[in-house]
Amino acid sequence: ALKAKELLEKHNLNIKEVDDETVVIRTLEKKRSHAKLQSIAEILRTFFVYPVLNHGKGILYLEIIGDRTNVEAADYVAQFLDKHFEILWKEGKKKRSFLKGIASKNAFFKGLAKGYQCQKKPSERALIRIEKDLIRRVQMYYPNLAASRHNPLRFENAIKAGEDYGKKLKIREGIKKHSSPLLLWKNL
Repeated sequence: ALKAKELLEKHNLNIKEVDDETVVIRTLEKKRSHAKLQSIAEILRTFFVYPVLNHGKGILYLEIIGDRTNVEAADYVAQFLDKHFEILWKEGKKKRSFLKGIASKNAFFKGLAKGYQCQKKPSERALIRIEKDLIRRVQMYYPNLAASRHNPLRFENAIKAGEDYGKKLKIREGIKKHSSPLLLWKNL
């Protein structure tokens, strides 16, 4: 939200209340769900989109639902984080000897999402309004969507290390391509 406000001021743009189209795209494909994908989905929520982990035959998709502008930004962020999480993990392992193994890596990724979310605090009124709109949009495409929760991880040191990195995490600006993302659905 802060970045959007900054860009609006920089380019002398105004926000208009329009009924934006709802866009759904598949941004990441993995063989199965894991903490990295779940953490990326949690971070994407701060970009005013609704990420959904959708299971297919032998594959898992991270789909993003929202208005076009937010979905395009979130798609870039998901691609960036998919690569950047591994870089941060390698850096963390070098600096902290207790970061070893897959369970520690998963906890580190959960901490990254938690730390990143701590630095992003939009106003609650605006957030509630946006959240209601997102839920309405999601229910159009996934009327039977259910939330799932995973068992908390017990690697407090790895979570804390991930939080430290997450609080410093900066999403680099991408270069805008002229092509639009592959749309699964479009609601005008």
